[in-house]
Amino acid sequence: MKRKSGSIIVLVIAIILLVALNPTMADFKAYQKKKASDSVGGLFGKLAGDASSAISGMLFERANYGVASLFYTGKQSNMGNRYLGIAKVFISLDSRK
Repeated sequence: MKRKSGSIIVLVIAIILLVALNPTMADFKAYQKKKASDSVGGLFGKLAGDASSAISGMLFERANYGVASLFYTGKQSNMGNRYLGIAKVFISLDSRK
């Protein structure tokens, strides 16, 4: 019985942490900004990061699932450029060509 209640407590704590760390649109913009500035570097990287952050806010939508969020372009029925955000980490769901 003790082991079962311990497992439930760990599960509840994990869910609470995932909800608390569920990324927002501001987190996603910061991720896109860092990604763009890192890829270019220097002054141009900063400018690219700022532009990417602004554009991300206009193009991307967020679907909130409580413990994770999906960021995407297009309509929800025909998504493109999908990113899964979980615990403030972003994972691209689209294969790179």
